Amino acid sequence: MEPLVEQITNTLSSEDHELYLTLMRSHLSPCIAQLAVATSSGETQWKKLNQQLLIKTRESKPMVRLCALQIAGSMYSKLGSEVNVILPEIIPFLSELMEDECEDVEKEVQETIKSIEAVTGESVQQYL
Repeated sequence: MEPLVEQITNTLSSEDHELYLTLMRSHLSPCIAQLAVATSSGETQWKKLNQQLLIKTRESKPMVRLCALQIAGSMYSKLGSEVNVILPEIIPFLSELMEDECEDVEKEVQETIKSIEAVTGESVQQYL
């Protein structure tokens, strides 16, 4: 699990943003989301994976923060209502990211919140 999550910071060349984004969205995101699903009812593993992903949202590079958030959102969508188990750990990070210096990250936070609310049926906004 750790080596996969560490790939989020592997920006290859900071000049080739498109290649990085393609690799993250097309390969790493589905892989990590499926890993979460494969550990069905693995609350401890979900929490560990979630924490590792959320820590990546504090990286200095905006594209790394954006991809970490997108991957986390993908995982939450795959987990469905099971995301309730890790929701308390998610809230502080989402709150922090709502004030990110990068506009794309702020937009992605809103999308992630909508996604979480859709699968849980609860309003996340009240906790932010």
